[in-house]
Amino acid sequence: MKRNLALLLSMIALFLCLYFLSFSVEKEGILKGNKIENFLYVYKLNEREEELSGYYIKDKEIYYLLKKENSYQLYKRDINKEKSSKIKSFSNNSDCTLVNDYIECTNEDKKEIYSYEYEKLYETSLNNSDNYPKIIKYKDTFLKYIDNKLYLNQKDKEKLFRSLPEELNETFIEDYYTSKNNSYLLLFNIDKNIHYIYDISKNEYKEIISKNSYKYENGFYFYDKNTYKVINLKENKEQEFSNYLETEYYFTSYLKDNTLYYFNIVDNEISILDLNKSILKKISLDITKDNNLSNISLYKDYLYFEIGENTGNIYLIDLKNIKYEEINIAEEKQKEEEKLTNAINRLKSNYNINIHIKKETDIKYPDFNAEVETNNLKIEKGLTEIEGILQKYNKDFFDSFYFEKYEGLHIYLTSKLTPSNLENQISNPAAYSLLNNYKFMIVIDLNQPNISELLCHELIHNTEFALNKKSKDIFNEWNKYNPKDFSYNNSYTKEYIYNYTINEENKENIYFIDKYSHTYSTEDRARIFENICSCNENSIIKNYPNIYKKALYLEEEIYTYYPSLKETNLFSSLK
Repeated sequence: MKRNLALLLSMIALFLCLYFLSFSVEKEGILKGNKIENFLYVYKLNEREEELSGYYIKDKEIYYLLKKENSYQLYKRDINKEKSSKIKSFSNNSDCTLVNDYIECTNEDKKEIYSYEYEKLYETSLNNSDNYPKIIKYKDTFLKYIDNKLYLNQKDKEKLFRSLPEELNETFIEDYYTSKNNSYLLLFNIDKNIHYIYDISKNEYKEIISKNSYKYENGFYFYDKNTYKVINLKENKEQEFSNYLETEYYFTSYLKDNTLYYFNIVDNEISILDLNKSILKKISLDITKDNNLSNISLYKDYLYFEIGENTGNIYLIDLKNIKYEEINIAEEKQKEEEKLTNAINRLKSNYNINIHIKKETDIKYPDFNAEVETNNLKIEKGLTEIEGILQKYNKDFFDSFYFEKYEGLHIYLTSKLTPSNLENQISNPAAYSLLNNYKFMIVIDLNQPNISELLCHELIHNTEFALNKKSKDIFNEWNKYNPKDFSYNNSYTKEYIYNYTINEENKENIYFIDKYSHTYSTEDRARIFENICSCNENSIIKNYPNIYKKALYLEEEIYTYYPSLKETNLFSSLK
């Protein structure tokens, strides 16, 4: 009897082991999507080419709505199973879309909300004044947001639930977050680049100075070039992290447990960034080259995303089975900083030029404002182009900017430039030259595509500044090379009355590069000089006889005051 009991217990134990083993395998699952690579799968949701009307991912299941004419079918698919299962079929003459855990149907007259079982949860009428109202899930009902007001539908009658504070009048709604007992609106003021999180229950709002925002499972997060700000509404807490990447070029992203998953549109990669550490992992995706990646979401070690819009293809990355390129951002940043410092020191040693980047450019400029550029790759590219132009000069030339109280030539590499007074300045300047606090200054926006031309343009301005301070009478015969009826506008905003530019058909009537050359004689010379200095041979100047005469006169004057430049190739493009 004991032996039989022992045998029975052994069989039960074996059965339980096999059961739990099979349960574990089933729980872990074997991905049933079409394998593209060892870590990448695709799930085709509309096998019969029906129209995909939205999908929603919850844990390991994909819910999706298909449309054929006025007939809709709601399905769900387990990522570990071969086939989908139908939840509901229904007909509706409206355009219906799957929105998270409900179905939204809209036509010209009304908007309706249905459960997955096609039970109507909410209905509101639409009219011409209702400019795309937003339906907000709130507790056990829905609210309609429009024109800074919330409306509640009770007993088939709609009444005003609440007007939002007047301070939010200039905003529009981007998204909302719903918890069990409350909802929060995400509003944005595009003119001020300010977001607001509005608490519906408390009728209060929080201000976040940031232009980039995303919703995540516990609330919202925001980022700019310097900072990530995570607002956890579920747990009522906030966190801030440094943006080690110093960039904001993300097409779409997803946050989970302080790990950010985002699509880098510049490098065509999915990147995984631990906000607590300076560790970045990269996944290269060739399939995204011609399309936009969107709708990232995460379940355990599976990352979902879509390429294009409503294609019917949902991609899945098995994060457990992928080989990452792992980068320690802090270490890479230090190497990049050292590389930039070495380049700046080399230019100082070779040319006696003072280059300023990052915090050194955050100063008060007269007449304009400059945003600080922190992107090391942009700065490095700018320094490379600058060195290419400086090599056309020599150290003697740049040494000449040090005299009396004057402290040499200083180049500031910044981001966007904006004038302080639009009445007498152009609205989109690419660079500035100025003499300020005994420094000859050039300020360049590194976002511009033509850094070499800009530097050449500003260098001739500073050359004239320096010679004027030395009381040199330079270019006093310049006007002899212009048409007899011409005079400069002496204004950046005055309407132009002349042409004489390269748009003329007759080359004998061409004296100027463009109408900007009509503003001041200094700008005329700068436009000509940038087309000489920024190329090594065959400048376009040679194609226009009258401009070419100006160029030769400009060369003659420069050589008069800087004879050592005759040994350089500064004017080689005129030969």
